[in-house]
Amino acid sequence: MKRVDPPFLAQILLYPVMQSFDFQLPSYRKNWTPIVNGAHVPPFFLLYMFGSYNLSFVDAMYRGAHLSASVRERYSRFVDYRRLPQRFRQDYVEPTRPPVDEEIARVLEPYILNPEIHPLMSEDLTGLPEAIVVTGDHDVLRDEGTLYAVRLKDAGVAVQHWHYEHGFHGMIIFTEEPFRFATGMNVLKDMSKFMREKTRTAA
Repeated sequence: MKRVDPPFLAQILLYPVMQSFDFQLPSYRKNWTPIVNGAHVPPFFLLYMFGSYNLSFVDAMYRGAHLSASVRERYSRFVDYRRLPQRFRQDYVEPTRPPVDEEIARVLEPYILNPEIHPLMSEDLTGLPEAIVVTGDHDVLRDEGTLYAVRLKDAGVAVQHWHYEHGFHGMIIFTEEPFRFATGMNVLKDMSKFMREKTRTAA
């Protein structure tokens, strides 16, 4: 991954999108909410990269038919559900992978494996700035954020994983009545406190 100069004091990753490698992680299969669910994420990725999406690509991505066997074998260690906390993967049954759509894989793999797009796919995370990774228990992105925090720790990066038991995707925008949730307020307060302390010590 690219380093910047001058370096960032820290990075705060708020229920981040970290990968498009596996849309069958436990949180994708468990957490279906009106705000975002597992079926929404592949179209978002395709819109971001190409400006439009094809339903055959969406279907292949969600089912796991968008990666060649060699790519899956080499990179699956970066998206290994077995590194999640036990309670995240309780009752999880690893899916049977469908046959690969080779044409879709040829188009998508350069983007899916690009760490500038998907940081979880980076071979080397050393030297990155201190990180806060925020995840919510009811968010489809919970597991990839968690796995990124695990990998940052493995790489020797100072990282705090703030996991909110009642958290969901978009929780920090729900801070005003009539749609005010305590969890969103707590995240904002925690981030504000961290940023104040970080800038004070850097001054």
